[in-house]
Amino acid sequence: MTGSTTYNRIATEEAFATPDMFAAFEKLLATGGADDPGFDAMWGFYLKSPSDRALTIRTKLLNIGEARIAAMCSA
Repeated sequence: MTGSTTYNRIATEEAFATPDMFAAFEKLLATGGADDPGFDAMWGFYLKSPSDRALTIRTKLLNIGEARIAAMCSA
């Protein structure tokens, strides 16, 4: 890029989730279908923990609308 032109970029590879994905992950956890200790530990925590961190992560992963766009543009 030359000169003083500036532009905003929005990352398209950022992590996100849908309610259907969370439901599928919960089903895998309940049935042991993932057969992956890392998956079980991480998603078991993020989907079931009442902690502020887990709640924040769940909320942010599910937000693929205006709040997500605003956060990416302000960084």
